[in-house]
Amino acid sequence: MQATYWDRRWSAAQINKDSAQDVKVGDLEMKVVQLERIVSYLIVRLVRNQPMDLNDRIVREFLNLSKVRDDNDSLNVILSQLVAPLGLLTCPECGAKIRDVPGVIDERCHWCGAYVGSTR
Repeated sequence: MQATYWDRRWSAAQINKDSAQDVKVGDLEMKVVQLERIVSYLIVRLVRNQPMDLNDRIVREFLNLSKVRDDNDSLNVILSQLVAPLGLLTCPECGAKIRDVPGVIDERCHWCGAYVGSTR
């Protein structure tokens, strides 16, 4: 089986990681490869006039949405990763601490799935 461009890029990023600095550079190279992959994928979808949604497997993997149940929760997770939280809320069901994200009033507990209301 012939290696793909992404396999070759990944392999190149893994070579010579002897020092802590090399590991840090390797981690950055890995992130660049991941960004190249998702941007290329999105461009192909755009050129083909194919719709994009949060149920797309590749998009969900890139955004780390594997455990998210629906689109609204997906958008809240994305928003929570982009903005600084206002503080922490306590889940009324399991007691877990949940980030209070600005503009999101229906946070969901990542542990038990219960809705954790916020007025901010």
